[in-house]
Amino acid sequence: MKLAGRAALITGAGSGIGRAIAHAFAEEGARVAVVDRDEGGARETAALIGAAASAFVCDITDEAAVSAAFDAAERAFGAVDILVNCAGVGDRRPPWEISVADWRRVIDINLTGAFICAQQAIARLAKAGKPGAVINIASVAGEVAVPDHVAYVASKHGVVGLTKALALDCAKFGIRINAIAPGSVETPLTAGLLAHPDAAKRIGKTHPLGRWAQPEEIAKLAVFLASDESAFMTGAIVAIDGGFLAGRPV
Repeated sequence: MKLAGRAALITGAGSGIGRAIAHAFAEEGARVAVVDRDEGGARETAALIGAAASAFVCDITDEAAVSAAFDAAERAFGAVDILVNCAGVGDRRPPWEISVADWRRVIDINLTGAFICAQQAIARLAKAGKPGAVINIASVAGEVAVPDHVAYVASKHGVVGLTKALALDCAKFGIRINAIAPGSVETPLTAGLLAHPDAAKRIGKTHPLGRWAQPEEIAKLAVFLASDESAFMTGAIVAIDGGFLAGRPV
């Protein structure tokens, strides 16, 4: 049980990658705070896991709401020593069509929300003198650009920078900050693309392994980064992308 005795707070855990990570953490012995703005999704994830999980509704762009979610998680499970920033949104359209309001929405959720949650986790751990781990879900779009995703690409590049900066500042507290950079993953967020077989197949082929990832594959990496097996890792951006960043198959 790699995470026995640990307590984790996972944002965006109402579905997709966040739900898979919540399941994987619980299977490894962690108690899990399932956080999502979608109450139904959060409750469903917690119910699927059982007694090791509790659901909490939270808008991660709201500092007071995030603080309250951490307070509630601590009352339920004790000090939170693992944070996974998984909540995120996309906006697929050309840059000349996206409004400033929609730009701000993507940046607020994907980047500012991750910072607010990390700030809460780090401050509480440092005050208690406890080590811990923060895992940010970035993307291959945090390393390279992809077409028609200008706000998403900018936000995920920000998450990569945030991860490195926090790692540098928090190492002295024994708090490790790493990020996962997935390629294309089959989740509710990508359901629109997956509904078009030709488009889904074309995107799959941009990964040398020739397919999309499953959320459970991302979750296995998250377990590793949360556990003591990665004790000498911080500031790392770990790609799990079927070879996407290595190059394009001919």
